[in-house]
Amino acid sequence: MITAVSIAGGETYLSKHLRANDYYAEGEKVDGEWIGKGAQMLGLDGTVEAEHFEMLRNNQHPFTGERLTARTDTVTKLVNQRTGRKEERKPVALHDITFSAPKSVSVAAIVGGDERVREAWHESVRLAAAEMERFAAVRIRSGQFRNTEKLRVTSNLTGALFFHDASRSLDPQLHAHAVMANASHDAERGYWLALQRRAMLEASPYVRDFLYHDLARRLQRLGYKIEADKRSLGFRISGISAETERAFSERTRQRHDFEARYEDIFAHRPSKRRVEQFIKDNRGAAEARFRGEYETAFGKSPEQDLVDGFVRDWRDPKLAEISTPDLDGDGRPDLAIAENDGPLHLLLQR
Repeated sequence: MITAVSIAGGETYLSKHLRANDYYAEGEKVDGEWIGKGAQMLGLDGTVEAEHFEMLRNNQHPFTGERLTARTDTVTKLVNQRTGRKEERKPVALHDITFSAPKSVSVAAIVGGDERVREAWHESVRLAAAEMERFAAVRIRSGQFRNTEKLRVTSNLTGALFFHDASRSLDPQLHAHAVMANASHDAERGYWLALQRRAMLEASPYVRDFLYHDLARRLQRLGYKIEADKRSLGFRISGISAETERAFSERTRQRHDFEARYEDIFAHRPSKRRVEQFIKDNRGAAEARFRGEYETAFGKSPEQDLVDGFVRDWRDPKLAEISTPDLDGDGRPDLAIAENDGPLHLLLQR
């Protein structure tokens, strides 16, 4: 799966999100690596240094400090049409495109302890990020295209790649953040312009297939058997059942519990949109949403005990204080790797 988000500001994005192993303890530092032809143009290579990352985030050349693109770095003030109040909005500083591995691959690498799988994932992601770079573009602002959304493909980006191995719910989940400065060099005009991610996202289904096909080939060379997974339009490792995947998918269990609670109270299943709201809401938003739904359905406010019973498993925005080895002792099933006539077989220990 490939997802994307644009970051405005992002003052703590490196230290609290990218360098922490996503939602693990801050002591588990993740070192990023520079990627992209734009990084090479700027003289960036190897391990990401915070000083250079922050200069790029602030639209500065990482070594000279000169302004990189013509975009303004001042805060813009907008008027909220609903409230009439002024709001501050910072310009986009970074684009974060996230690559996620199939669940069975994460289970084999992290719970099964097969470092070869983790390395195969890293190599496939590096190739996929380079493939996505081919679609990097800038907007054409001159001539007949001055007021249009016309793009010119530049095929270069300045990015940093961070590999993580857990989800927010502390489930095994290999994923990688390809975080790109909001700049791409336009060779035709000879200067840097704001990076437009639209063409890259339009190409993301192709890049996802590229990533999964490459990863599947690498895993097969390691001795794993691969089968198609119609649910995700990807693949899964044979021998790791859906039951095993669910055993290491806390958020999936929470969602199923939520759907059951919802149906028990409202006598119908929640809509897809309502499930998405559950996934995204923090506790305050989840409680307010439930109170409104209950009052609309029954014409009265719910008792606090009912609210507390319904509103749980919300999305915690804080870093969890746990380290990777702690996953081994959290009470979940163990997964062992046994070798049998060459190919690796993953066995759920009950």
